[in-house]
Amino acid sequence: MGLFSLFSPRALKQRNLILVKKQAPIKNATGGFTMVELMVVLVITGMTTSLLVTGLGTTWQNFDRLSNKNISQSQGQLPKSWFIQSVNAALLGHPDKPMFSGTASEFTFTTFLTPNDKLQRPQQITWRLSNNSRGSDLSFVYSPFVEEDPNRESTNSPQSVSVWQFSSQDGFTFEYLVNKTWLAAFAPEKGELPMAIRIKNSTQVWTLATVHRPTQADMPPEIPLFGKYEF
Repeated sequence: MGLFSLFSPRALKQRNLILVKKQAPIKNATGGFTMVELMVVLVITGMTTSLLVTGLGTTWQNFDRLSNKNISQSQGQLPKSWFIQSVNAALLGHPDKPMFSGTASEFTFTTFLTPNDKLQRPQQITWRLSNNSRGSDLSFVYSPFVEEDPNRESTNSPQSVSVWQFSSQDGFTFEYLVNKTWLAAFAPEKGELPMAIRIKNSTQVWTLATVHRPTQADMPPEIPLFGKYEF
């Protein structure tokens, strides 16, 4: 084969074909996302964030509504709770000494659960219903404890605390359960309590409280033996 035959057009063409076949395929050196893919991700992220923010706002509004409703309900139940607890803790002393007197508009007794006394000291209070043009007002009257001070005159005059205002024009009254009968008034001559007290009008019973202690004072053994009892 001559020198010229190596550089002939036919020989060069065959050599180029061989080089092209042996050459590895060229790979794309630039990696990552395209602009369209980035736009799609941004749109999805924005929509998700918007939904989350809207949902959280609605959730917090619902929480606020529920909290306000619970607070209102709790405030509405407090007067009932104070009334019931004070009646539950009614006390008696000497069996011959009356410590309870009740009418349709008020009753007076001794209890160790006065609504505003955290020390739970036995004291006499009066629950009172006052009817007016706006409805009925429930309040309790008590004499606050005053620490003895020799340099200051004691002032423990009775104080009235209003706890609830009934909007109904149909006036509310107290009723007392004695011997399985509801009475409009109860004023025993001895140490005796009603079994229960309720506040009602002609259409509804607002609340009912029972006495948790014996409704009659115990008879100490000293009375039948010696005819007297030191109380």
